[in-house]
Amino acid sequence: MNVVHIKTESEFEEVISKNKCVVVDFYTTWCPPCRMMAPIVEKLSNEFTDVVFAKVNLEEKDVRSIGSKFKISAVPTFIYFRDGKPVSTVVGAMPEAVFRQWIRENYESGISYSRG
Repeated sequence: MNVVHIKTESEFEEVISKNKCVVVDFYTTWCPPCRMMAPIVEKLSNEFTDVVFAKVNLEEKDVRSIGSKFKISAVPTFIYFRDGKPVSTVVGAMPEAVFRQWIRENYESGISYSRG
């Protein structure tokens, strides 16, 4: 699955409201850890096909309000949304295996939650 690049606040709202599971990568282009995570995000978007992956470049003026809304103070910050609501946040670069496990745990807890 491709990674969605969010350009406006309305695009952001649409992506998180129309998809059950969304991982949002808040980043900047000047951030080395963000650049390190980019290929990992891309790879895992192909692995977790039931999860939508979105990127929000906090340098772009039309999406800065999203960063403020979620109190993003460091990049990269990843927020997992389920049913339009943020359920988990991690900050900083991490090994691929750790990021994969974070996504898997959030995805699987949503499956048991929806069955419960």
